[in-house]
Amino acid sequence: MAIDPNSAELTLLKSKFLFDEPLAKHTALKVGGPAKIMVELNDETELPKLLILAKKQNYPFLVLGNGSNILISDLGFPGMVVKLNSRIEAQEQGPSLILDVSAGTALGELLNYCAQK
Repeated sequence: MAIDPNSAELTLLKSKFLFDEPLAKHTALKVGGPAKIMVELNDETELPKLLILAKKQNYPFLVLGNGSNILISDLGFPGMVVKLNSRIEAQEQGPSLILDVSAGTALGELLNYCAQK
């Protein structure tokens, strides 16, 4: 059973859906065949909804951060890949700075952020 790109389940979500997206575009090594469904997550609260949708369709599910510690087959991934976006949130607590950083954030981006603080 395939997920309909025009289904109400998808149109209500803020995330971007790509079908047969080459994963080589999203990994540091620039290798990897297509994902049946690639989701560029724009709202982290949608992650549980996506997991439920994938489970209902019996799709394998993979969460992809910055793509720097993964090697994907040229055959691709037969299910749903959710790519996390970059996000850095800082909160000052006295002399300390507490960072909340998403898995989609590149190390260089985080280091630049810290250097500016």
